[in-house]
Amino acid sequence: MEFTDQLLAAFPGTTITSGETVFHVGSNDEHTRPQFVVASGFIELFYRGEFTHCSHTFFSYQREGRYSLPALAYHLPPFQMVRSFQDHLRSYYLVRGESWWAALELGDGFISANFGALSMLTAEELAKRFRDGLETKVPPQKVTNFEVWSGEEFPTPHAFDDVNWNDVAANYSATTRQGIETLMKHTQHSVAKNGRIILFHGPPGTGKTWAIRSLLTTWKRWAKPAVIIDPEKLLENTSYFMNMLTYQNSKAKRLVVIEDADDIAEKDGTRNASLSRLLNAADGLVGASSDVLILLSTNAPPALLDKALIRPGRCLASIEFQPFGAVEASSRLGWSVDSAKSLAEIYELLGTVSKVTTDGVSAPTGQYL
Repeated sequence: MEFTDQLLAAFPGTTITSGETVFHVGSNDEHTRPQFVVASGFIELFYRGEFTHCSHTFFSYQREGRYSLPALAYHLPPFQMVRSFQDHLRSYYLVRGESWWAALELGDGFISANFGALSMLTAEELAKRFRDGLETKVPPQKVTNFEVWSGEEFPTPHAFDDVNWNDVAANYSATTRQGIETLMKHTQHSVAKNGRIILFHGPPGTGKTWAIRSLLTTWKRWAKPAVIIDPEKLLENTSYFMNMLTYQNSKAKRLVVIEDADDIAEKDGTRNASLSRLLNAADGLVGASSDVLILLSTNAPPALLDKALIRPGRCLASIEFQPFGAVEASSRLGWSVDSAKSLAEIYELLGTVSKVTTDGVSAPTGQYL
């Protein structure tokens, strides 16, 4: 296909030139900024047919400071510098080799590069050689990311260090531990065939929060957690509720976490609008069109849980967080006790934590909340 003035005129900033490389400022405001000369020049050369194929690569690296131009040159065939720009954020280079061009952008920790050549094979080989020589494989971070929602249009991103189940499993009684382990074995595929509500219930100090952290860590490859800190507002405000459910469409399942949900989970003899909206999100028309799980933690005993939440087909798991019986508590403590103890009480007896008193100070908090 022959390029014409009419075709090139459709692209701001492009001209037909011959001989030496020449750049012209176009109608796009960004073309007046020097760092965009590299990208604009590369695109102009592509339009003009100086090369007919282009291959892009993007990768990260780990090192002190950005790569220098000689370091980049070591991983490319010989070339000439055509244009360059550098500031405290980026370095930009437009270079020309024998029958190939490249536009390189370097940031702190990443490189973005476009390679142009007369064949796609050449462009791809240049991109691969460049990436293979400079990319640094970064080990995955051992953190679990989650969103915090508090009535705003957008959530606040947060993260905590991964909580591996094997590190905290001993903090739970045998019955509770078995229930958590069964829940954690679920996959994105298997939960789709079951209910959408997860209930963690039991007295304070039995480890519900740390179990939630470990569950989020275990499921982090396929579940995107959204922690709600104002559930009463969420369940009263329809637009807030729907914005949270539909925020960032992705293949990951949405895991809504509401802690201290006593007002929602406990039965009160009436079906208020807030609970109805939650149940609709779980398995009503709204739930049918959204890929969502809802995890509620509450201090309510089993007898006070609303039957609407725990009915089969709606409830994926209802796990009671029980104190350690006298035998298990004695084993954890290393001495005999004659009554059940919560995890918090065991940590206190071991001296890991202590209460604030008029003649004492508090000690660091253990992993039991």
